[in-house]
Amino acid sequence: MIGIAVAALFVLMPFTATVSYALVTLGMLSAWAILAGVLEIAAAIRLCKEIEGEWLLGLSGALSIILGLAVPVALAVNPLATILSVAWVIAIYAVVAGVVLIGFGVRLSRRQGAAAAKPPESKDDRL
Repeated sequence: MIGIAVAALFVLMPFTATVSYALVTLGMLSAWAILAGVLEIAAAIRLCKEIEGEWLLGLSGALSIILGLAVPVALAVNPLATILSVAWVIAIYAVVAGVVLIGFGVRLSRRQGAAAAKPPESKDDRL
């Protein structure tokens, strides 16, 4: 029933429905980015004693929070003119956060490779 109502709105008022859909989607994206950023920072804090390079995970979290806060601020200025600009901001965020997370993955991979290459300690070696 709701799907039919939404379809009718898109047919009867395509511009209004499209803009509304875009604004709701951007609102959900902002909430997701802030939540994901907080969780990434929390994970980086918990992993700081376990791994090296956890700051990259924290940086990714900070970038997510900045994106989550920047989108509503940009939309508050002029929602119709800003929708395309926000798309560019999201694209730039995706590239930068992707590079940061790839760097984090490479560091983790190197650490795992170094740990696998190191011979296991025997009980006699520790004494």
